[in-house]
Amino acid sequence: MKRETNMQNTNRLILILALVVSLETGCSTTPTNSARSSSAPPAWRLHGEIIDTCNCDVICPCMVGSPATEHRCLTDVTWCIDEGRYEEVDLAGLNVVLAVHAPGPKFNDGHWRLAMYGDARATPEQRKALEMIFLGRAGGFFARWRTNTAELLGVKWLPIEVERKGRTRSVHIRDILQINAEALAGPQTNAFTELANPPFWKGRPFPAKLGRSTEFRYQDYDLKWEAPRKACSFSEFRYKGP
Repeated sequence: MKRETNMQNTNRLILILALVVSLETGCSTTPTNSARSSSAPPAWRLHGEIIDTCNCDVICPCMVGSPATEHRCLTDVTWCIDEGRYEEVDLAGLNVVLAVHAPGPKFNDGHWRLAMYGDARATPEQRKALEMIFLGRAGGFFARWRTNTAELLGVKWLPIEVERKGRTRSVHIRDILQINAEALAGPQTNAFTELANPPFWKGRPFPAKLGRSTEFRYQDYDLKWEAPRKACSFSEFRYKGP
């Protein structure tokens, strides 16, 4: 009987000590809501316009899942963020360009070599957020791009000049990228020529406004291409993640 009483006292002492340690360290054996939320992927959303310029003929066959015109896709894609957040970080008003060398024959065949250009106006917090999103680390639309990328050439923060005026679009990064393009003219001169519901359009579900570049030159790292009078499409886009 005495032995049983001693064992009970010992067990009580162990429980008391465990409780004291838990209170002092702030530990808990039961996961709290804050602990669960801290491990969840960050929420983000972007809304704006995408400008997609490449070396394919108009209409770019990549948008319908066909091989690229030259069986490789050389593209510079610009995202103009009109509204966006990464958790509590505001991303509105910033621009991002991804230069992609896709050896093909289809764009989504992967093995890409990719370079990222972020807006020089971005703060350190915004730069971290944009890298997380556009390099596919935060899930969502760009997660597939991360899978398709075999080599990230680098990330640079430079002034990106973008003009969106009526039927014309231009994107310039000094000594690296020059894009000037204009929407295709149809019978209704006040309307855009659009491709609705293409399976591989980067701005889906919004229709692609079809255009043609008057100037398209890119040179950086060991990549270089020039392809005027080729495809340039643009549209609204809306992404979210993870």
